[in-house]
Amino acid sequence: MRTTLGLLTAVIVLVGATPTHAQTRASPVDRILARCPTAAEVAAAQARTPVTFELSALSSPLVCTAASGSADLNAVQLRTYQTLIVIGALRFSQPLPWTPLTLSDWFSHAIRGIRITDLPFGTAGFCCSPSGVIAVGSPGPVADISRFADPRRNWNGPVPYLLSTFVHEARHAEGPVHQCGLYDNTTSELGAWGVQYSLEAWLALFSGSFLASPDIHPAAYRDSEFHRADVWRRPACQAPFADLRIVARDAPDPVVTGGTLTYSATVRNYGPGEAPGVLFYEDVPAGTRVTSVSSGQGACTPPAEANFGAVGCRLGTLGVGASTSVRIKFRVTAPAGKVLRNAIPAIQFEHGMVVISEGREPVHADRNNYVRSLQTTVKAKPRKKQPRR
Repeated sequence: MRTTLGLLTAVIVLVGATPTHAQTRASPVDRILARCPTAAEVAAAQARTPVTFELSALSSPLVCTAASGSADLNAVQLRTYQTLIVIGALRFSQPLPWTPLTLSDWFSHAIRGIRITDLPFGTAGFCCSPSGVIAVGSPGPVADISRFADPRRNWNGPVPYLLSTFVHEARHAEGPVHQCGLYDNTTSELGAWGVQYSLEAWLALFSGSFLASPDIHPAAYRDSEFHRADVWRRPACQAPFADLRIVARDAPDPVVTGGTLTYSATVRNYGPGEAPGVLFYEDVPAGTRVTSVSSGQGACTPPAEANFGAVGCRLGTLGVGASTSVRIKFRVTAPAGKVLRNAIPAIQFEHGMVVISEGREPVHADRNNYVRSLQTTVKAKPRKKQPRR
């Protein structure tokens, strides 16, 4: 089956740009992308998932060399092996919806190999030729980018492109085919589009600190992934239409430094169909630490690090008119005078608090109904009154 490039996020390369925001910490995923893999890493990736590069993919100059302890790799080869290393490194706090295996084990069992080749314009990949071997188009110009994405302009590097395409086509290799032209009937049936949607959602919600962004805000990469998940669920031809809306508040506002801040959200399905597989996403505001998370139905997972990550909730199915709640408590570590924000205005997709499902939004649905940003002012603790003498 072929994957259309038009439904994939465009690969736009950032060349020679310098971040304008101070870095907060190193990004685990970017540490992989900022270096040439060792010769042992290339050999291990090749042994686990054999890759062949056709002549056009071998035409560019080398960017890594065997003499430097890596392998002789051009930019396309480098990004391909980096993607396979990322697949091997990813661990999720919740099991993947389509397999009990790790992503790496599932991927190596699903396919026999990968061909990086020229494909017709508009085709990202297809399965399979020969049997069990997925064909993936070259990810375009890939030099001079050593980060997962540039969230300020929604620039996604070649590794997210390859990761999505590899997983999509590997699902085809297991047997599921598109049942509605180039699309699937529903996301819930976990065909190639459903698995791609689930991967993006799990990267945002349940990958711990692996996708921490080094600047702007730690959640910037995860925000980008959750936006991609929101896109990948839309090709489902027969998924029910469900208008999800959030009502949310922060209390108290203002909050004292060292005190407790509570986010309370109510998620309701206004129909006209049920909302299967509802997912709730919340960025941890900088200057806070998560102390507890609860939901009216389903289950929530706190971030791997209390002050660094995202809260992810799997809320199950909401029938028409049904609602559920999510409550998150934070300890405020920011000093007085700061403003706590759960969304990042510096990036194109400032998510904050978001809810989506495996259904589709009705045409009239307003994005602001299922995305909520909150801000809370921090004030100083009141001074203790001195006893009279």
